[in-house]
Amino acid sequence: MKIADGESARVRKVEGYMERADIVARATKTMPVPKLPPPKFGNGQIALQWWASWFTPCALDAAPRQYSKKQRPSWYVGEVETYGGIMDVTYAGVEEKATHAYYVH
Repeated sequence: MKIADGESARVRKVEGYMERADIVARATKTMPVPKLPPPKFGNGQIALQWWASWFTPCALDAAPRQYSKKQRPSWYVGEVETYGGIMDVTYAGVEEKATHAYYVH
């Protein structure tokens, strides 16, 4: 294979990628975009939060089988500081895809 052959093969490969990207771009213009529900909480609003210290480091589906009184989840009152947008959130070992996220204090 000569250098020119290798170069033309790379050019054809890039042109193929560009053609596929163009097809995808045209297809997404015609696809309906699902509407997301509006956020449920506003800034400064008081919200109840179910929380335990093991929620944060908890891996997916790895909640403790038993927990003592110190580890037991409790209800806490929090104030919504800001709306974080749509995110994938892992809460107590359960992954929620594309959900509203809030910064609560």
